[in-house]
Amino acid sequence: LYTSVLVGWRRLLGEEHSDTLTATENLGVSYLYQLNYAQAGPLLAGALEIRRRVLGEEHPDTLRNTNFLASVYLGQREYPQTERLLRPALSVYEKTAADSWLRFNTESQLGASLAGQRKYEEAEPLLVAGYGGLFQRATSIPAGRRSELENSGTRLIQLYQDWGKPEKAAEWSKKIQTIGNGVTPK
Repeated sequence: LYTSVLVGWRRLLGEEHSDTLTATENLGVSYLYQLNYAQAGPLLAGALEIRRRVLGEEHPDTLRNTNFLASVYLGQREYPQTERLLRPALSVYEKTAADSWLRFNTESQLGASLAGQRKYEEAEPLLVAGYGGLFQRATSIPAGRRSELENSGTRLIQLYQDWGKPEKAAEWSKKIQTIGNGVTPK
């Protein structure tokens, strides 16, 4: 049903209309949350291409779309592609929204892409800062995106497991579990 509505909007409003792009992104995100990367990827990539051209690289809608597409690439284990997508986005966030939870989510995603490429030393500070920044801004994360904090913690633990540092993985797992129970760790 939603796909047919989107086709109608494209015909009526055009490919570059903000409502069409939002509908395209929403459908892509719906597929993303179902872990249907094959359907999500082309929708989000298409919307991102148009947003970059029409709105520019620094527009909040372009950046949000970038993060969703990065989630698809991470899910597909397309780590170099994820890194290429996120490095410029992180630079924009650092200039325009340095205190935003989205900036720290981008750091976490970029860290995961580096860890996936076994660039552990480069990934670690991004994953630690990403998790810490998301934790500090947890109340500003919209309800529908609160899972990003949990995802960030999972990425951090995975880093240490993959890096062969089980003691660090266990330490972070305990910290994150403590935080999940409402206790601030020392």
